Amino acid sequence: MSNNTIRGFSFAITALFMYSLFNIYFKFISGLELHPILFISTSMLFAGGAMLIGGGKSTLATEAIRSPFTWLYGVSFLIECVAFLYLIYYVTATDAVLLSRASVIISLVLAYVFLGRNTLGKGIIGVPFIILGLGLVLHYLTADIGPIIFLALLLSISKSLYYISIELNKVGYKTKNYLQDFSVLGYILSCTAFIFVGVMFVIAYISYATGYTLDIAPSLPDFYRWELLLASAFYGVFGVITLRYLEFKSIQLIKFEIFGCILALTPLITMAFENLASSIGIIDSITMIHPSTMLANLLIVSGSVIIIVRRYIAEDLTDDAEIKEARDLVMQATIFFKDDYMNTAAALEIGLNDLHDIIEQNPTYSIRKDVAALIKQNYIKNVAKSDSLTGLANKLQFMTELKGMDTNSKFSLFYLDL
Repeated sequence: MSNNTIRGFSFAITALFMYSLFNIYFKFISGLELHPILFISTSMLFAGGAMLIGGGKSTLATEAIRSPFTWLYGVSFLIECVAFLYLIYYVTATDAVLLSRASVIISLVLAYVFLGRNTLGKGIIGVPFIILGLGLVLHYLTADIGPIIFLALLLSISKSLYYISIELNKVGYKTKNYLQDFSVLGYILSCTAFIFVGVMFVIAYISYATGYTLDIAPSLPDFYRWELLLASAFYGVFGVITLRYLEFKSIQLIKFEIFGCILALTPLITMAFENLASSIGIIDSITMIHPSTMLANLLIVSGSVIIIVRRYIAEDLTDDAEIKEARDLVMQATIFFKDDYMNTAAALEIGLNDLHDIIEQNPTYSIRKDVAALIKQNYIKNVAKSDSLTGLANKLQFMTELKGMDTNSKFSLFYLDL
C-alpha cells in the first residue's frame, strides 16, 4: 500500500469520527426547528467566506467556477444535508446513518458505469451483507416507511454524486498546498450557497408580499433568527470546512467508492455518541442497543470491509521486468492520450494517484499485481487497438475481429479511401 493510500485512509478515518459527531449536532439542530435548506446554505456561506479569507486569491478560481462538477458538488452536498435533516425527524441519527449506507452500493455502481472501474466486481461479495443490513433497519422501524425510503434514497444518491463530483473535478488535482485547496473550496461553496440563499430570500419576500406561501421555502422571519446565525456559523466554520477538506483529500487519494465504504463504520460510532449525548441531556434521542440494531450495523460494516479488503489487499510486483513493462505501458498510454492524465487513468482503470506514482517512479510506491494485470488488460483493450487521432478501432483491432469470425458469420464492410 503506497504512502498516498495510507494518507488517504488516515484522512478518511478522521472524517469518519467528525461525521459521527456532527450527526449528533444535526439531531440537536432539528430540535431548534431551523429551516433545513436555509441552515445548510448559510453554513456553506460561513464556510466559504472563512476559507476564502484563509486561502486568499487563487488563479484556479475561474476554472473551478466554470466546471460543471463544481456545481454538482455544491448542489449535491446541499441536497444530502437537507435530506439528512428531514430524515432525522422520522428516525434516530443512528438509523438515518444506517439507511444512508445505501450510498456504498450506489457509489460502486456509479464507479463501474461512469468510470469503468471494477470495484463492483471485486467487492460484489460484500454487497448482499449491506442489502440485508438495510432491509433489517427498514423492518424494525415503526414510523411511516414511505417518506423514510424516499429520503434515504435521496440522501444516498446525492451523497454518491457528491463524492464522484469531488473525484472528477480536475481543479482539485491542480492545487499545490492546503491554502490553494481552501481557496478553491471557498469559491465552490460560496458561489453555490450564495445562489441558494439569494433565491430563497426572493421566494420568501414574494411570499410575504403576496401572502402565498410555499411549504418547502423559508419565511422572512426565518432569515433573522439568531439561532440560525449561531448554529450555521458553528457548523460552517468547524464542520463544513474540516469535513470538506478531509473528503477532498481522501477521495483524491483512495477514490470515492472506497471512501464511502470506510464511512460505513459511521453508524456504530454515531450510536455511541448519540447515547452519550442523550445520557447527558444534550439531545432527547437515544438508540437502544438491541440485537436488530447491532446486527444491522454488523452486516453493513462487514459488507463494506469485504469490499475494501477485496479492493486493496493484493501482492506487490517484485520482478523488475514486470515492473518495467507496467511502467512502459502506462507511459505509452499517457502519450496516446496526449498527457491527459484523467483520460489515461480512466482508460487503464487505475487511480489518478497510482498513475502519478508510476510515471514519477515514486520510490515509496509498489505496483500491485492486480494493478499491473489491469494496466495490461486495459492497454490492450483501450490503447493498443485504437487510433490515437480518432479513437476508433485501428487495423490491429480490425484484423482481430476479422480472424474471430467463423466461416458462417455474415458481416458488411464499408471501405472509404481517403
